[in-house]
Amino acid sequence: RLLVDQAFYEFIPADEMEGNGPLLLHELKEDHLYEIVLTTKGGLYRYQLKDVIRVVGLEGETPLIKFAYRANLITNICGTHITNEEIISAAKNMEKDFGLELVDYTLYPDTNPEDQHVVMFMEFADEIDDDTAAKMKDSLNDYIRKYNSTYNRTQANKEMNKAELLLLKKNTFYDLRQEKIAAGASSNQLKDKRVIEDEKTLAYFNSHVL
Repeated sequence: RLLVDQAFYEFIPADEMEGNGPLLLHELKEDHLYEIVLTTKGGLYRYQLKDVIRVVGLEGETPLIKFAYRANLITNICGTHITNEEIISAAKNMEKDFGLELVDYTLYPDTNPEDQHVVMFMEFADEIDDDTAAKMKDSLNDYIRKYNSTYNRTQANKEMNKAELLLLKKNTFYDLRQEKIAAGASSNQLKDKRVIEDEKTLAYFNSHVL
């Protein structure tokens, strides 16, 4: 339950089309997703927390909420929210089933209306032969479907194309990190970006595909 006497809360709908303004507590609907915006009790600071909650019921007129995911650790494609936890689970399946050691990964949501699909860039420590690579690419989509029921439904309805796996050259992520440090970024402040959000980063990873 929210501590409504300690702060002022607003809610941005996370499961509707963009462009909706923040809502107040009494406007929330059960089984909908919202990102929390918090204003401190004194009114000086307003934070977009990046925490997305789901309304799971009502206690009187007060919505009961449950944490759903971090907004900055997911991607939204074709109306489907894919969380970092679901991608991690898919990646761990890939490691286990193929006996490989994953170095790192990042995801790009290709929203081209003619070919909407998830692109997964993955770097492994192992040498991967062509036959294994082909099997991995065929399996990736099934791994994601296993952990995300909405993604599974869009696939079944052919609303989104199959996920694409692109294997990366060794040291791809290390070299990117070194480039950023050389450009002035602090090594202590560099955080893993699980979703590619700009064309420059996308071009970098595309240039390091095996």
